[in-house]
Amino acid sequence: MGLFLDKRLDVRYVGLLVAMSSRQSVILRQCAKNRSEEVAFGRFVNNPSVTPSLMIQSACERTAAQSKGRDVLMICDTSTVGFGINSKAKGLSEIGDGRGQGFFLHPVISMDAHTHHCLGLASAQLYDRKQYAVDKAQRRRDRNREKLEEKESYRWYEEIEKAVSYNQGAKSQTVVADREADIYELLVLLTALGVDFVIRSSQNRKLKEVDHNKLQQALDAQPLQGQYSIALPATDKRTAHTAELEVKWVTIDLARPRSGTGTKHLVDRQKVTVIEVREKPASVVGKEKPIYWRLLTSHSIQSMDDALRIIGYYVQRWVIEQVFRTLKKKGMDVQSAQVSNAAALKNLTVLALISSIRVMQLVQARDEPQDLGIEAGFEPKVIKVIERINPQLEGNTEKLKNPYPPNSLSFAAWVVARLGGWSGYASQRPAGPITMWNGLRRLNEFVQAMDMLNLHSEFEGDVYIR
Repeated sequence: MGLFLDKRLDVRYVGLLVAMSSRQSVILRQCAKNRSEEVAFGRFVNNPSVTPSLMIQSACERTAAQSKGRDVLMICDTSTVGFGINSKAKGLSEIGDGRGQGFFLHPVISMDAHTHHCLGLASAQLYDRKQYAVDKAQRRRDRNREKLEEKESYRWYEEIEKAVSYNQGAKSQTVVADREADIYELLVLLTALGVDFVIRSSQNRKLKEVDHNKLQQALDAQPLQGQYSIALPATDKRTAHTAELEVKWVTIDLARPRSGTGTKHLVDRQKVTVIEVREKPASVVGKEKPIYWRLLTSHSIQSMDDALRIIGYYVQRWVIEQVFRTLKKKGMDVQSAQVSNAAALKNLTVLALISSIRVMQLVQARDEPQDLGIEAGFEPKVIKVIERINPQLEGNTEKLKNPYPPNSLSFAAWVVARLGGWSGYASQRPAGPITMWNGLRRLNEFVQAMDMLNLHSEFEGDVYIR
């Protein structure tokens, strides 16, 4: 049985996913090989049977299969998907205090805590912003009266709860998030759920401690407990350089916030360890802002090695930033999608999200051998095509044979790289992202050829997407 209970929709879903991955575009005209396929793709994203929740569920189930027995990081964040003030698409909500229209995307991405391999999408939610009173004072009062499950911020817990339910076979799960997730209610609920966390602190919270009133005061009282250096890549706000970092930590009890009625039902204290990472002035470049992280974690910290492990977990948060960059102007440019209603835009956004994660997995598999199954990145129908064309890409010598097990994602990455023009020799430069995208484009042509030749009988039954 297929994902959409209709083989035609299943075929179109696979074709559009591969096309979007290869062309790095959400423009249906660019994804399609001709006008007929462009129309078919348009009908697919506008079909009422095609919903974000179904596609997200399918992707999450594939991720769950890869998560079994692993220590998993669940990387969370929210991104605005905006389409301007005068969007042609109907049904969009207000975003950015009236400065545009669109919606919000909140995904959870699973990673192996030790190898840092991207396991796939663990959960995701697309939502419209909740409307509050225009008056700021009234808006604050309204929010203070709400419980977490009534607030927009409940998405942080809701999506983690879904991810945990999918990934019950994981050995352990740790939520990794930035400052927006510094929510007392969330820390309490994650603890009750049995999930660890590493969340960057945004507030100098009050404590239950006798000696210290505030979190920062407790940190300031600690001696320097370690230091290390890290090579930082260039960003829009920072020059590439080697940062010299000082580390200290302390275990404390956060006090339940006094403001608002929404927290009164919660425990009055939450135990956490807070880690401070501060860049030495000598390594800061010019007038750039120095690195400063204050991390709240449920993990026990007994040594510098423990602290570095937790800091390493937080550093992996860059993965979700890369996915957002791929989704937007730096990659697929989902905001340029040319469809006429909000439902189709949301379907395209989910397709682009799944495609972005797939490309990231292939690039990782290109750089180093993976222990991920081929199902992590491809649907069964596409896997059959990969297996079928692999022998045609191999040479006569061992150096030109696919060195990876046929059921591995690395096996698929080798095939895609060869299709994109890579020589196949391990001694030469690895295939770059453009080569991988070109390979995905050719792979899509093979998949389409199979459809045109009406060879669907080979792909019936349990090899369809589930």
